[in-house]
Amino acid sequence: MYKKSLIGRALILVLVLTLFAIGVNAMSSRPVEENSKTITILQTSDIHGNIYPWAYKTDQKDDNIGLAKVYTIVKDVREDNGNTLLVDSGDMIQGTTLTNIFKDRDDVKHPMMNVMNLMGYDAWVLGNHEFNFGLNTLENIIADADFPVLSANIHYKNEDKLFVKPYTIKDIDGIKVAILGLTTPNIPRWDGDKVATLEFEDMSATAKRYIPEMNQKGADIIIALAHAGLEGEGHKTGGDKVRKVAAENPEITAIFAGHNHELVNQTINGVLIIAPEDKGHQVSRVDLTIAKKDGNWTVVNKKGTHLETKNVEAASEVLELAKDYHQETVNYVRTPIGEAVGDFTPQDEIKGIPAAQIQDTPLVDLINRIQLEATGADISAAALFDSNATIKAGPVSIKDTALIYKYPNTLYTVEISGKELKDYMEWTAAYFNTYRQGDLTISFDPEIRGYNYDMFAGINYKINISKPAGERITDLTFKGKPVKDNQTFTLALNNYRYGGLKASGILHNDPSFKSEKTIQQYIIDYIRENKTINPAVDNNWKIIGADLAHPQRDQVIELINAGIIEIPAKNRSWNAKSININDPEVQATLNKYKKIDILSTNDFHGNLRGGYEAGAAKFAAVINYYKKQNPKGTILVSGGDSYQGTPVSTLNHGAPVIELFNYLGYTASAIGNHEFDWGQDVLAEITQQADYKFVAANLYNKNTNQVVDYAKPYIITEVNGVKVGIIGISTPDTLTSTMPTHIANLEFRDPATIINKIAPQVKSAGANLIIVLSHMPGNTDWSTGEVSGELIEVAKKVKDINGMIGGHSHDTVTATINGIPVVEAYKHGRRIGHLSYFVNTDTNEVVAIKPTTHAVRKTKLNISLDKKAQAIVDKYQKAIEPIMSEILTTSKVALKRKYNDISNIGALVTDAVKEYTQADIVFQNAGGLRVDIPAGKVKVEQIYSLLPFGNTAVTAKMTGQQIIEILEQSFNLDKGMMQLSGLKVIYDSNKREYNRVVSVQLADGTPLQLDKKYKVATNNFLAVGGDKFSTFKEVEFTNSYKEIKEIVIEYLRAQDTINPRVDNRVLKENETVVEPAA
Repeated sequence: MYKKSLIGRALILVLVLTLFAIGVNAMSSRPVEENSKTITILQTSDIHGNIYPWAYKTDQKDDNIGLAKVYTIVKDVREDNGNTLLVDSGDMIQGTTLTNIFKDRDDVKHPMMNVMNLMGYDAWVLGNHEFNFGLNTLENIIADADFPVLSANIHYKNEDKLFVKPYTIKDIDGIKVAILGLTTPNIPRWDGDKVATLEFEDMSATAKRYIPEMNQKGADIIIALAHAGLEGEGHKTGGDKVRKVAAENPEITAIFAGHNHELVNQTINGVLIIAPEDKGHQVSRVDLTIAKKDGNWTVVNKKGTHLETKNVEAASEVLELAKDYHQETVNYVRTPIGEAVGDFTPQDEIKGIPAAQIQDTPLVDLINRIQLEATGADISAAALFDSNATIKAGPVSIKDTALIYKYPNTLYTVEISGKELKDYMEWTAAYFNTYRQGDLTISFDPEIRGYNYDMFAGINYKINISKPAGERITDLTFKGKPVKDNQTFTLALNNYRYGGLKASGILHNDPSFKSEKTIQQYIIDYIRENKTINPAVDNNWKIIGADLAHPQRDQVIELINAGIIEIPAKNRSWNAKSININDPEVQATLNKYKKIDILSTNDFHGNLRGGYEAGAAKFAAVINYYKKQNPKGTILVSGGDSYQGTPVSTLNHGAPVIELFNYLGYTASAIGNHEFDWGQDVLAEITQQADYKFVAANLYNKNTNQVVDYAKPYIITEVNGVKVGIIGISTPDTLTSTMPTHIANLEFRDPATIINKIAPQVKSAGANLIIVLSHMPGNTDWSTGEVSGELIEVAKKVKDINGMIGGHSHDTVTATINGIPVVEAYKHGRRIGHLSYFVNTDTNEVVAIKPTTHAVRKTKLNISLDKKAQAIVDKYQKAIEPIMSEILTTSKVALKRKYNDISNIGALVTDAVKEYTQADIVFQNAGGLRVDIPAGKVKVEQIYSLLPFGNTAVTAKMTGQQIIEILEQSFNLDKGMMQLSGLKVIYDSNKREYNRVVSVQLADGTPLQLDKKYKVATNNFLAVGGDKFSTFKEVEFTNSYKEIKEIVIEYLRAQDTINPRVDNRVLKENETVVEPAA
């Protein structure tokens, strides 16, 4: 009893103490909940009409822009903290084709307001570009806003009336947050006429005036939305500087700035200042921790961050709301208006320095020409508003005009004196930094925006950038005569530039003409009317006073373009300081990084003679030209299939090609399928005659289980102090694309597996750079730019590789796959591939430059043919000339191949074999016919080029069923369509594979009988299952040992003229072939 009572009392005591503890903790925590709160403020700025993640000026997706992506972030933050405000710091309604289209539409809500309403904006301050369309348009747009539109420092002239509300006060969970709007007072400089009834005051003075009023109305916290930059743009009182606002108004908790499109996150005088970039790249976030002290809410902590939108999904609600606006805009920008004959800007020599800002170009000349024609002015001025602005050769649509002229500027003319012209030109020429001795590049003053640099038409002039700003314009002439200060001219320019020049005192007269339509519309109309535009440039100006020549300049530029040397950026200038050769960092980088160039050829196929093909002499000259660009660091390699294909090489088992390659200094070669055409013994002899190494890491001898003894799996060669490893790969497709009996003892192992096995060994052996030299095919879809093929698929699977070279497909491929530069250089020496690298000798870092190819046959290089290379060809050609030059016959028509159809040249070859063998039916693989022959005289040499492989005619008895099987496989077109003689076939390409043959007749119309045997002739390549035609292997062929080319030569020699005809040999169902007239 006693124990029970004691235990019970103890339990009660514990319970009471526990409850007391809970109550105390609860009471002690209550004041914290009541007295400390967090308010989050999210800010956008300079959205410039971007809702969808889409760039209308290029008509392409842009994953880094748009309110749709912003809203996803806003929703997430609001979910975490209900005490969240969303504000915008201006420049919302101008900047895209979408905002141009809908600026004055009264049939729909303005798209930007509609979306901002959906997103629940709490306030928006007006930016300078809000006034681009005039006050009437702006007022109509503001009427669509369901949120406060602010600007405290804009009022009507001579009236005590503000243009919009000065501030708003929001109650957030019992805390009153005052939001003050401030707008840069420089707007009259840019949009003078459009704001003629308004006055813009000093932002800091305005803030000082309104702070007491907001406090009097109960504001606990004051924040400001300021459409202005930290440092301003030269306002007479400094009233355009956010820095000044913060310095003079510490009562403001935070300023949400904009205008400069620059990230800001700093504190001045206790005032947090934050700003995102433009277009919705980021959302600025400020978290304010607020506690009650002495009965008043006080900010005890504030933190600013930027939330990136790039990897954020676009909000479906915004996309749905804006889809009609978006689609109408897309349809509009895709409207075709004309055709450009050529490109309107040259390729930039240096990444980050637009060529169109340092030289005269057709693009700016086009704008100026349009302005001159529209106004009849003497002189025109225009700027490049976008560093990527251009018009490419081909169709031109409205989006192209939006890219080259993105602002809604209108066209003005004004009468100016010669002195005003010179002052204007000196003002704009201040854009360039002054040249220093040793500068290798031209740079731009980071305090001057690129859109403030104008280029002129109607006058000739030079800009001497070795002189200080204000003294740069020289040789200024009008119609060939020097411009005098007292001369008078009519100048065409945009309204924005006029306003700025007038405000700064450079221009004095009022405009003599003001256009109703925008300059962009003038450009659209001009192209529409002319239909075709030519990239004409008059080169009426140039930059002088900058000696950029230096022996190391080319290498420095390559380092810049590779991203190793960075062009200094400051503010919104992407080119704020010139790269100087005397800079110790530049010299250190030059010493540290070694340039390695790998030139490649593939599928040369013995094309030594010039004419239609490039020929050895031009081929060698182009290669030597590129080798001389980097004589210490260039390697030359071959992707295989080098020797077989032309009489001069074939009859000499590749000897002239070997001699040429030895002369050019090849380092290594892959082994292509046609290297086996003469058998492995001949291939082994070739490897002995060559001064270069053959590499084939995946080519194994089945008998020894080792890599073949005439090749190495890889080699390492040292150039320019860098060890380059070269791994060789032969395509497994060789198994079906060369004579099977020639490779019966070989195994072609999986390329990716072998590369991943060998690469670490090559690296361990000391290679700094590892290249795969292969005869693997790649392909380019020229309509889409997409690449495919074995070369690409293998690149996706390998690692520790710095580059891959291909061949076999006779295509041009340049791509970067899986971080690996990949190249294939067409065929016959028409192009050469080029992989370039910089290797850091301290760290072994490898920086790859974009792969490319160079034209050989159609080269534009100013070079002389290589005499030594030509002498090699002449020596071998002379020996075979008597044979090769024989004229066999005259063809009334061009003899052309068709890989996936029956061709007249295929008919010729198979008819010749049919006559020689007296077979019922003849088959010839399409890939075995290698060249076309033009109408006219046909020579022996052309037949050797047509049929270069040395294949012989074979015959056997085959059943009708076996013939059907061959035809069915042919109609899959995996290896092209089988050329044939002795048959008439109808097939249906819409049916499934191996079920496409509809009917088969012999040449005389007799139906083919499945169980009857027919005499069939073909070549010995197909007879042993070449091109995967395994049905041929079911029968035993008799070899005539007569080469197909000799049969064709004799056939032609017996005829005065030829006109081979397809004769409906193969037809698709319901098709009739009409033979062309001879």
